Amino acid sequence: MTVEINLLEQRERKNLRPSIILGGFILIILMMGAYFYHQHHQLKAKTQHVEEQIAEVMAEQDKLAEAETGNVEASREDLTTRLAHLEDAVIPALPLLESFVASLPERGFFDAYRFEEPGTVEVVVRFDMMQEAAAYASRLKDKPFVQSVEVSRVTTDDVPSAEVPSSDYLPRYIAEYQVRFDPDDVKEVGAKNDA
Repeated sequence: MTVEINLLEQRERKNLRPSIILGGFILIILMMGAYFYHQHHQLKAKTQHVEEQIAEVMAEQDKLAEAETGNVEASREDLTTRLAHLEDAVIPALPLLESFVASLPERGFFDAYRFEEPGTVEVVVRFDMMQEAAAYASRLKDKPFVQSVEVSRVTTDDVPSAEVPSSDYLPRYIAEYQVRFDPDDVKEVGAKNDA
């Protein structure tokens, strides 16, 4: 039998395990880098899209603010016009009422006093005698600012219950007047009284 002797060195097998592990780590790091790079670009794109939307909203807000400023100015002018109209329409009621009260007879008094429309007032007055109602209408017609006086109706109070005999009861007369007046003249009277 022959014996073979190999005097050459036998090569050692390289251990591939560290290279595979190192390669795996490098591969994982590259994949994570690619993932983060992709996420970074997506976030950048989203940020840019949101900034564009913000710019659009800001532009719309500026347009609305300009339109609202125009509307506010138009509203302010409209309110100023209306206020001026209302100030012209205001009639000082006190001089009118004082004049009407001064014309009442001694035992006459007001039941109601209300403005129907500009330049017209309805007055409901109570009197002891029917002649006082006619005299009151005449005194109102003599006022410088009164244009016309109409007696709408004259009624009497209801007779009280059976406790008071009807022979002892004197009815009160209730007269309703429609008085038309010149608002400008009433304003002048009010201005004189204020001075």
